Amino acid sequence: MKRIIYETLTLQGFGPFSDEMSITFHDGLNNIVAANESGKSSTVAGLLATVFGLPKRSDPEQFGTERFKNWDDPATFRGSLFFTRGDERYLLKRNFDNHNIELRLIDSEDEIIETLMRSEHNPNARKPNERYEDFLRETFGMKSRAAYERTFCISQPMPEDEQLSGSVQRLLSGGDVISDEVLETISEDLKEITIYTGDRGVTPRNLNKDRELERVEEKIVEIKRQIEDIFKRKELECHTIFLRPENQGAQIIYQHEDRKRA
Repeated sequence: MKRIIYETLTLQGFGPFSDEMSITFHDGLNNIVAANESGKSSTVAGLLATVFGLPKRSDPEQFGTERFKNWDDPATFRGSLFFTRGDERYLLKRNFDNHNIELRLIDSEDEIIETLMRSEHNPNARKPNERYEDFLRETFGMKSRAAYERTFCISQPMPEDEQLSGSVQRLLSGGDVISDEVLETISEDLKEITIYTGDRGVTPRNLNKDRELERVEEKIVEIKRQIEDIFKRKELECHTIFLRPENQGAQIIYQHEDRKRA
């Protein structure tokens, strides 16, 4: 299975995003930091819905239109995703209202090389779109949104074993053909993220050089140190110390900035 890199996700009418919202990813670890209820989880759900489809469901507790269509009932309810697979670059568009999809092979300037597919993909249809689902298997390793989410996304605490879906159980037990490839992909990605692959049982021992996670931790420590230095300098600015030698020793006089201004 070739490596997938997400480039740009655009959502409109999805979750809290009544207007068009776009987020650009970069290769490697991406951190999305925002306030509660600002759309972090909806962004992940929107990516999954664009790729795997959004079922028409009336239960807001389930993954479906009732849960994710913006409460203002916008006229446009869609998603699009630029991504690469190996050396190939794609643009996938999806209309969540009618399940219409369009898949394009594009160049580095976003020009169309070939329109690969223009059809309907309803994840709950009795007759599946076999051509698109073959593309999902070949590209993402599986056609199930739930299995992909539980394998590659960390959004909520993991369920207990008895709560795992059948798709995930087959992956974990090795009953699915793609499981070895999935594990290999996860292992290779982990080696890029952290040095402590041995502690996590991926390699016989930890790696030799720091990876992205350790470099981020070093930056955090350095930023904390800089903040402490700034506070120390400000404290010295607020309390100026003068030393004046006197007959009976050095007298220390503290002069506050407010007094100087007065």
